[in-house]
Amino acid sequence: MPWTDWRSPLNAVRFALRRTLRFRRGTPTLVDETKEALFDYLTGAERTDAETRERELCRRYQLEALRGRSTRIDYRENLYVLDALEQLMGEHPLGASTAAAQSLRVVDVGSKNFSYAFALERFMSRHASTPPRVVQLTGVELDGFVVYRDFYSRADYAGAYLAQLPDGAARYEVADFCEFPGVFDVVTMFFPFVTESALLSWGLPLGSFAPENILRHALAVAPSGLLLCL
Repeated sequence: MPWTDWRSPLNAVRFALRRTLRFRRGTPTLVDETKEALFDYLTGAERTDAETRERELCRRYQLEALRGRSTRIDYRENLYVLDALEQLMGEHPLGASTAAAQSLRVVDVGSKNFSYAFALERFMSRHASTPPRVVQLTGVELDGFVVYRDFYSRADYAGAYLAQLPDGAARYEVADFCEFPGVFDVVTMFFPFVTESALLSWGLPLGSFAPENILRHALAVAPSGLLLCL
């Protein structure tokens, strides 16, 4: 029997239970880890370049608060998101009009636990904009009630990550993006599922595999906006 033949129904049962129970324990306390030797898995010029880039991004996007209250993995993920978005956008403005636009409605598709929300909000508010623009950031995650080993769910952790942002700057919704309403200036997708095997490995049933529908809806909710897909 092919691997996917039995994994999909098992995922379907577990996914249905998660959606029914909607488990929430509360808001966890985010752990802070030292950022010394942050790139100790690199050597030579690669390590030097990474350290230089970290200092540059930290200064440009004022990441001191995040640096002082995050795990090493979470901090590196936020750095990665900022670096990737800068390389993707270059000097191009965000939004439907010009760089002078002072507000953006942003939706992130497949946000997991939204551990990179800090970087996403900082980039959207500060890229090609002085002073920073106002951002309304929404993270949408289909499977937000997965429970981790510490018995907090993805949604619980999302609440902790969003607490690092200005009040009202972001929200997290457990929902099917294909049915999510709204009009946005920017839609972001980081590593969307474009193969069935990746979706199954994430714990979702094959019935939720709909890359064409997701893309079609992304274009529909941002008819004059920008789609950023990494």
